[in-house]
Amino acid sequence: MGRDRRNTIILPSYQAPDTPGFELLTRGRTFIDKSEVVLEAKLYWFDFSAHSGKAELEAFINHFSPDTKIFIVHTEAIKALQFLDKLKVKYGIDNVHVPMNEEEVIVNVNR
Repeated sequence: MGRDRRNTIILPSYQAPDTPGFELLTRGRTFIDKSEVVLEAKLYWFDFSAHSGKAELEAFINHFSPDTKIFIVHTEAIKALQFLDKLKVKYGIDNVHVPMNEEEVIVNVNR
């Protein structure tokens, strides 16, 4: 994924030292399974707080149109599903996905 310049990698929030995300941000490369990966993909980092509450997340989501694809990650499964239901009922957003652990998601960023 990181070796293909057609791909985009998005790193949300804090990237701890000695993690692949930190290495990608600071050096443009990392090691995965003892193999060096030199980043060719586009890399974006968003400085989200790891402690954003529901109100902050809902305010963030209000900046997007209802047809925007939303992925709920980095939370407990039950909370992700509850938030998914809220987005559908309160905001009428149907294009919401909660990926399973280690699920690969392909996102088309071309407009």
